[in-house]
Amino acid sequence: MAATEVDGELLIQDLGPDLIDRGDCESDINPALDGEEGFYWLSTHYDTTFERDDSDKYVGSYSWKITTPFGENGSVALAEDRPNDDMKVFEVGKTYLLKAAMKADNYSNSRLSISYRKDNEWHTLGTPLAPSGADTWEEVEGEFTIPEGAVAATLVLTQMSTSSYVSIDCLELYEIGEVSLEYDHGIERLTIS
Repeated sequence: MAATEVDGELLIQDLGPDLIDRGDCESDINPALDGEEGFYWLSTHYDTTFERDDSDKYVGSYSWKITTPFGENGSVALAEDRPNDDMKVFEVGKTYLLKAAMKADNYSNSRLSISYRKDNEWHTLGTPLAPSGADTWEEVEGEFTIPEGAVAATLVLTQMSTSSYVSIDCLELYEIGEVSLEYDHGIERLTIS
């Protein structure tokens, strides 16, 4: 459960279990959605790599990094594949909290996002997470709700053509449960559903 003050009121969120395996980036297997063992290239140049990096990390001993030749794109789904009919860990109508530490040489073209498939096309959900400055680690987070009609979803790390790398560390994904206040005989009671 997480509590945050918003406009002078206490907002309480019930967070489910972390839906990312190996999100601390310490494993020699990349971080991925729960139950997944690899990654899937969505777009790449033949010299592009996605690998564990011990030269630059936010916490611990390692991060994971996409490196590309300048002027080329690199994009990976943090799952074994990206089939057109698999929701992976996501459910339609549910809201998720995505958190990570990110670093890139061109922050405006590096992002972490949830992609979903609807009406036979892949879309990026909401505003992707991205660092706000170059060559410095930054914690980023956002909430995303899977829209009605989505038939597939996955987590995507992208490095665009005007940068040469993007790194991630401390990757977390939680389903946010509903929280409500109830009154019973004049006593305020918190209910989590």
